[in-house]
Amino acid sequence: MEQTHIASCAPHTQAQHARKLSILLLGFLFLLHLKPLHANDLRITNVALAAQDTVNGFVLVQFDLAWDNSWRLPLALQPANWDAAWVFVKFRSGFINPDFTVASASSGASVLTVSTTVGLRVGMPLRITAGSGSLAANTVITAIGTNTIDLSSATTGAITNASFEGERIWEAAWLHDAGHNSPTGTNLQPGLANEAVAFNANSNPVLGLFIYRSAAGSGDLSLTGLQFRWNYREQGLIDEEIIDIQIFGVETV
Repeated sequence: MEQTHIASCAPHTQAQHARKLSILLLGFLFLLHLKPLHANDLRITNVALAAQDTVNGFVLVQFDLAWDNSWRLPLALQPANWDAAWVFVKFRSGFINPDFTVASASSGASVLTVSTTVGLRVGMPLRITAGSGSLAANTVITAIGTNTIDLSSATTGAITNASFEGERIWEAAWLHDAGHNSPTGTNLQPGLANEAVAFNANSNPVLGLFIYRSAAGSGDLSLTGLQFRWNYREQGLIDEEIIDIQIFGVETV
């Protein structure tokens, strides 16, 4: 998998693109023509980062998107529905698993004082690689302080001069509610983490967008140069962070 710095502003291909679940949309009929509608073969290519803004801490995730047999029925032709691609971005920071040491901690401790927090992420699984001590199975980091980490489960044995390793994880990119770009003839509809409350870049970000036709029509779609605004700094990433990035899409109605 190819890795990149966030600071690379010129478009270039990132980690492998993703081609995910296809949902066959059968049973919705053109009332006039009485034939089934089915969107299929979603394709995401040419993933790149562009136009980094280091003042405001965001970058545009750029990609091309295509799928076959897209449609949008006119209002006069009920049920007047349309298909859409639900598209979201995931990233993984760093290029190796981070490690750190813990001088001592009692059995049953849920907060550890660590030698460094560089590279650590909330949700990262932990294991002890040297020294004495033990952790409960599936222990992950739940909070990161200046020189401490909180654990999802208390230690199961006293820790003395132990070396720890964290496992790099894939995380959902926190997108903005505006500032995205799509080709003429398409609409973008943001999906908030919690649709019941207003957008907030830190506490209620956009986790993906629906992409669909803005007017009635049917046939294959091929969209180039789509751009999603990713607020990377809100997720604790620095301007020169090394990341893997993937884009996923799901066909929907």
